[in-house]
Amino acid sequence: MSNITPLLSSVTANAALHSLGGLATPRWRAAGISTSLMLSLLLSACGGGNGDNVSEPPPLAPTPTSVPVPGTPNGAFDTIGTAEFSLRYGVERYDFVWSPSAPATHYELWEDPDGPGPLPEAQAGAAITGTRHTFEIKQLHQRVNATYRLRVCDGTICTYRATTLAPDALRAHFLFDRQGSSVLAPFDPTAGTPALVSADLKTLVIGAPDPVSTTTLPRATPAVDDSAVHVFVRSAVGEAWQPQARLQASNVRAPACNNAAQDYCHSSSFGAQLALSADGNTLAVSATGETSNARGVNGDQANTDSLAAGAVYIFARTGGNWSQQAYVKASNTPTRNNTWCNLVYWATLPCDGQYFGANVALSADGNLLAVGATGDDSKSTGVNGHANDTSAVFAGAVHTYARTGSTWAPQAYLKASNTDAGDGFGTSVSLSADGSTLAVGAIFESSSATGVGGNQSDNAQSPFGAVYVFSQDRGSWSQQAYVKATVNTVVGGTEPMSYFGGRTALSAHGETLAVGSVRGMAFVYARTQNTWQAQAHMFPAGPNVIRFGEAVGVSADGNSVVTAAQDVGSEASAFTLYFFSRTAGTWSQ
Repeated sequence: MSNITPLLSSVTANAALHSLGGLATPRWRAAGISTSLMLSLLLSACGGGNGDNVSEPPPLAPTPTSVPVPGTPNGAFDTIGTAEFSLRYGVERYDFVWSPSAPATHYELWEDPDGPGPLPEAQAGAAITGTRHTFEIKQLHQRVNATYRLRVCDGTICTYRATTLAPDALRAHFLFDRQGSSVLAPFDPTAGTPALVSADLKTLVIGAPDPVSTTTLPRATPAVDDSAVHVFVRSAVGEAWQPQARLQASNVRAPACNNAAQDYCHSSSFGAQLALSADGNTLAVSATGETSNARGVNGDQANTDSLAAGAVYIFARTGGNWSQQAYVKASNTPTRNNTWCNLVYWATLPCDGQYFGANVALSADGNLLAVGATGDDSKSTGVNGHANDTSAVFAGAVHTYARTGSTWAPQAYLKASNTDAGDGFGTSVSLSADGSTLAVGAIFESSSATGVGGNQSDNAQSPFGAVYVFSQDRGSWSQQAYVKATVNTVVGGTEPMSYFGGRTALSAHGETLAVGSVRGMAFVYARTQNTWQAQAHMFPAGPNVIRFGEAVGVSADGNSVVTAAQDVGSEASAFTLYFFSRTAGTWSQ
């Protein structure tokens, strides 16, 4: 069940951590956020769409209107199989269901991880006594072509059911449009697998960061960082995926450790965030734990003096062959940082890192890169300010880079118009397809303003969050809007609206912006002649619906928004889809 409340305010829009290391700031700790929840906030981002044959959004409705909303979700994750054995897609999981068989004592789920490949089939988990089972998809790169069978057992005698299931892994990792033909956004659940797919659905990239980068458990003898990104291709939708490349950083080394005893270690996190051009030929891979103090493009990769400085690696594909095209760093990487923090909730991690690469985005043609650096400490505001005053700890920043031919160069250094310590500016970054519009989330921004263009100076509230919209003309950037949630409390409750901006998505032309919030709401804003207005906010009406708005996607023309939610009151806590459509400025389900 869901509701939509249209909001139309004529306010001029011109007013003005991905990594675990972001947890080192006072505001992260004060928020009491768990590691798993923090991971769910830190988004993958891609350009999305090529902008062809996309119309501008319709004008905003002249007056607010009430929109009746159906009482149930209007979409469902696909189900495949037969009555005797089937699965329903969830968020990075498969929900298997089968008919009972008497006198079965138990059932066994068997997985062949590579389908027609050489790997052997094996039992997935322990024996099952019921008639349903949820299978969490881990290590996606090892099971993109996996098939599943069910064994019915009476004591020690087991027989296979006739049905073999060959699921499409994309359905459990991406939000599709209503027709199921176009990916609108990747999921990023609590223990998510970084994955992106090209516009034609024929190139799939999957990040596999070394596990030490996402755990706080001591690691006595760290091996060489084995973080990688796996690339798969197929000649047509529906065919099996074929491995094309395994990509690693050009400066692979052992994880950084806090002392000689190697009590705690932190890997590069290479592959934790990805961005892919529409044709799949340009790939940006972040490594927020990378330790070089280099600055700009193609600097000294061998240096190890700046813990968790972060880096982004650009790879390009020509004729099926991949090569690294650029090694990208912030323009203000700290010269030296060797400080570790013993955090209350998350043990020991690098602190004061810049965490460049907390989120990344590419334009559709792959020629423009935006990189969030949530650990940037500069107190400057606006575009291309100085970075000398570093008193605003973890304020955050975004850096942009442009490619000419095959050469990358820094373009702009972007800060919030109301920079403040701990805001996490750069948690999410989204580019329009043509790269002319950029949306940046700052989930811990604390103004109590609502809507567009409100009072930015009030900075003493709970971490409501904010989104900043920038536009560029031939490489010259300016902030176009300061965007806040349109309500300061969750609809239907008393909880404060917080972590707004954890998800951002732009239409191809950048005229429609969708923003997600961990508190279970999604918001839509529209631009007309450089002026932004709040257009709608969506929320689930049912008390048992959670994770609504954690992932939001926008169609290329901006007239459709989709999000997923989990109904914890349903059998097996099933995931469902919510599709929203815009007609003449009014949103409905």
